[in-house]
Amino acid sequence: AYQDVADRFGSSPYAPRALHKILILEGEGVTPGHRLAAARRLIAEYPHRGEAARGAHLLADSYPQTIRGEELLSAARVAHKVDHLQERPGWLVTQGLVLRDLGRREEAVQALRAAREEALTLQQRSGEPGSGLATFRAQIDSALVEADRLLRELGAAG
Repeated sequence: AYQDVADRFGSSPYAPRALHKILILEGEGVTPGHRLAAARRLIAEYPHRGEAARGAHLLADSYPQTIRGEELLSAARVAHKVDHLQERPGWLVTQGLVLRDLGRREEAVQALRAAREEALTLQQRSGEPGSGLATFRAQIDSALVEADRLLRELGAAG
């Protein structure tokens, strides 16, 4: 039913919502294949909507078993643009990880340095009253730690 909404009313704001619903439904005949197809559509057809980030999360959870590096890299780039602020450094870390796996060291280092910079900025902002970021400090810190770890692994720390 949700797939039908997305198919029939693709330009409607309800289409990405319907595809997102497929990602989170339990049972009701929704298979992992249905979820993967919905995630891919969200990223490809609605890259400027927040729901695309939810699709990217599903792809990230399936890497590297089901999802190839290039596909996750594209999804992470989309998600970095549309996801919540506290999620964005993590998407840069994901990009760095995938680029490392693809043997693209220099690009990986660039992504990881950008992740580090974004995380540090968010850490600073998390102390500002009303920023709403203090709640997510552990998530931001985690992205920073992982970026630093991968930079050291790539011999690019510092």
